[in-house]
Amino acid sequence: LVQGSCKACDSSCSECGGPGASRCTSCPNSMSLLQNNYWCFPSLTTCEGTCRECTTSSDCASGQYCEQGSYVCKACDSSCRECRGPGASNCTSCPSSHIVPDGGTCRECVSSSHCPLGQY
Repeated sequence: LVQGSCKACDSSCSECGGPGASRCTSCPNSMSLLQNNYWCFPSLTTCEGTCRECTTSSDCASGQYCEQGSYVCKACDSSCRECRGPGASNCTSCPSSHIVPDGGTCRECVSSSHCPLGQY
């Protein structure tokens, strides 16, 4: 509903919560709703090597990132709690007692000078 009138969903959606292909709430029979997102993609049973599990890391479960190119959710490096890509230098959050410096690598908090503002 926009300014008192109903608008059509994107052609890739059966039902939607707003404009565009990223606002689908249900998909046509041959499509599947992307997990944790609102995009419709070909169902895995009808895919021919082009299906996407994710488009960004927010589409993946906690502790995973979206691998660009393959569009598959992959596990973060074991040193990270959350990440934006492969390896120990792409951490966005760390296990407790560790911090993420500007470089994205989790380091143990060994002194107050290593801790974020408001923490010691």
